Amino acid sequence: MKYFLFLQIAFIWAIGCENHETSEQLNFRGLAKDQNLDFKGAIAEFTKAIEINPRYSEAYFNRGATKHKLNDYFGAVEDYTKAIDIRPKEGKFYFYRGISKYEQGAFMEAIADFNAAVENYPEYAEAYVHRGMAKDKLKEYKGAIEDYNKAIGIKPKDAETYLFRGMAKDKLKEYNSAISDYTHTIEIDNKEAIAYFFRGRCSLISFNCSFKSFSFNTILLISTKARIMAMFILIARSLLRIPLSIATPCSVKA
Repeated sequence: MKYFLFLQIAFIWAIGCENHETSEQLNFRGLAKDQNLDFKGAIAEFTKAIEINPRYSEAYFNRGATKHKLNDYFGAVEDYTKAIDIRPKEGKFYFYRGISKYEQGAFMEAIADFNAAVENYPEYAEAYVHRGMAKDKLKEYKGAIEDYNKAIGIKPKDAETYLFRGMAKDKLKEYNSAISDYTHTIEIDNKEAIAYFFRGRCSLISFNCSFKSFSFNTILLISTKARIMAMFILIARSLLRIPLSIATPCSVKA
């Protein structure tokens, strides 16, 4: 009798363990399908994992991330919110919910989530960058620059952050400082065509002889996308009535 009771308890315990393991296995299977671009299949696996373990925050998070890839930003926000309800101190949940809200155009709500992300993880450079991007959308360029400064302080070798900061300075007509940021971008990633483009544009506006011709000529060597940009540069020169051979303060020798 005792042996039979022991077998029953062992069987119940085994089922419990199997369910727990199955929940994790389903989550990993969902991640594998997500990486293979089978997003609908991934969502189905995450959903099964959640049905087995309704408190599985990572499954909610992963399902939200996959929904975001399908442009289902509302569904992504719902799943990230459920993950936050389970683990309210996890910074990445707020960060990714903020990105989905950003894509929805809810920039103030996105900023609130990025705030929560850095409160829980003060060294979260990507959260500062995205908060800066949201502020940029609200035309809060100085606030955006402050956030990019913080991100650069944490990750000083991130080319994209210098690019974004340069673009914010560009909008404030701080052209020389913007040129410096575009140059930093190029020093870190010399294939960043858009940095050459905007550096050339700022040089054209400010008649900065150091980078104008170099930037415009270099983008032609990078990519097809860069060549298209160059066409716009030529059009801009035409509209500004600046011939290619014009003598500018850069070309006049003493």
